[in-house]
Amino acid sequence: MEIEITKERENRLLHRTEIEGIVKFESGTPTRKDIIKYIAAKKNIPEKLVVVSKIDQEYGGRSAKVEIRIYESESKMKSIEPEYMIKRQEKGLKEAEKEEAKGEEQPGEKVKEGAKEEKKEGEEDGKGE
Repeated sequence: MEIEITKERENRLLHRTEIEGIVKFESGTPTRKDIIKYIAAKKNIPEKLVVVSKIDQEYGGRSAKVEIRIYESESKMKSIEPEYMIKRQEKGLKEAEKEEAKGEEQPGEKVKEGAKEEKKEGEEDGKGE
C-alpha cells in the first residue's frame, strides 16, 4: 500500500491538517486502521490523532481516494469530530492491538492444544464402550 498526497491544507480554525490523497494497493482495499498506521508513521504523530473520514473506491480499481484529518490534540478532535467517527476510529485501533497480540502467540501452541483436546475426546469414547 502506498498513499500519494494530492492536497494538504492547514485548517487553523478547526486545529487540524486536512489531507486528500490516493491510496494505491495490489489486493483488497486497505482498512481505516492500515491507512491510519501509514499516515501516523509517515508524519511521525500518534495514531489516535488521525481520522480517516472517507475512502472512495471505484468498483474493481486498484486505487481509492481518501480524506484524512490530523488533529493537534485528542481533546480538539473529540470536540469537533462526530461521535460515530471517534467510535469508528477507536474500534479500528483496538482491533489492530488485538491482532498484534494474537500475532505474538506462536502458531504451534494452538495446534498442540487442539491435538490434546482431540485425544481426550477419543480416550473418553474408548473408555465408555
